[in-house]
Amino acid sequence: LPLVDTAVAVRRRVEGDPGPRGDAYLERGVWAYNMGRYEEALSWFDTAVALHRQESGGASHALGGALSWLAVTHADNGDIAAAETLMRESVAVHRSVTDGPTEDLAVALKSLEDVLRDVGRVEEAVSVVYEAVAMFLEVFGDDHLETAHALNQLASSLEDAGRAEEAIPLVEEGLAIRRAAFDGPHVEIAASLGNLANMLGAVGRRDEALVPRRAAVAMLQELFPPDHPYVAGSTTSLGTVLLRADSLESAEPVLLDGLRWSRLAFPEGHPVIANALAALGTLYRRTGRLEASAASHEEAYALRLGAFGADHWNVAASALELGRTYDEMGRDEDAEAHLREAYRVLGESFGPEDERTGQARDALRAHLERRGLLEQAAALGGD
Repeated sequence: LPLVDTAVAVRRRVEGDPGPRGDAYLERGVWAYNMGRYEEALSWFDTAVALHRQESGGASHALGGALSWLAVTHADNGDIAAAETLMRESVAVHRSVTDGPTEDLAVALKSLEDVLRDVGRVEEAVSVVYEAVAMFLEVFGDDHLETAHALNQLASSLEDAGRAEEAIPLVEEGLAIRRAAFDGPHVEIAASLGNLANMLGAVGRRDEALVPRRAAVAMLQELFPPDHPYVAGSTTSLGTVLLRADSLESAEPVLLDGLRWSRLAFPEGHPVIANALAALGTLYRRTGRLEASAASHEEAYALRLGAFGADHWNVAASALELGRTYDEMGRDEDAEAHLREAYRVLGESFGPEDERTGQARDALRAHLERRGLLEQAAALGGD
């Protein structure tokens, strides 16, 4: 930090070309971002973008890179709409500067893919990141860290598209590249371990998933303080894996830590906080604490609805769990409304044959059958 601050101070005193000053502001923003200080990072990135626009008139890889950092930070700060607009501009700027594969364009495509997953456009995300992976392989080869990062993100998009089995070897390939590159604990190794845990859990290998998830959490806790976004997120993910493995007693304190640290790491109203709330809500329902379950799911639903809008699959996931809780509480009208919402949105997002759509359909059918609405239940079809 002292070195970056010195660079910023020196650049402020130098008249002329604004480009180097933009570079210094960008690096200062990157430092704030890596420390989890997203609001602070936004201010530095805004200025860096303005300086690079002044320098290039809207066409330079430096401008594209600054736009990308600004977009990623908006996404992590919960403003997904702004992130998508900025990230698409970043990709367009890079394409306008150079015709053909470049590192800058590949990085921008990789970041665009991340934003597209956030807004629920899963198939477009897969297409974009396939292009990024091909570009990294062409520019760097198959053992470069940027290639590992792209493989990790491709795996995440495939999981979101219901293709987690395809994703596992990609995550393992990226993890091998990162372990070869770094001697000792590193945030990128932890990211691959966490992603591997996600894929194993998604294909039902839940006990196996605990091993890389615990390793990722331990590594991040060694590298960062508890209120860092990485620690908060990985702790919540560990609790979620324990929940899915039916280790309810072990999951609860981990999820409570994840929620507490998420509230410290992210601003009020941030959708990431909903991850811990949703998992806790499911745990409370499964342990008979229905009022606590409803409160957790209601807050998670509101956070996701405010961030993503009514037709996002993440909102539908919350609606499904909230509907299940209302069903057990006997709040029939509320239960039916949320279960129908979940079934509609998940079906529109992933298709009628997807497992997630099937879970919503089964929950809605069971609810209708319990109420004696047998014709409506039969009309849903399925098994």
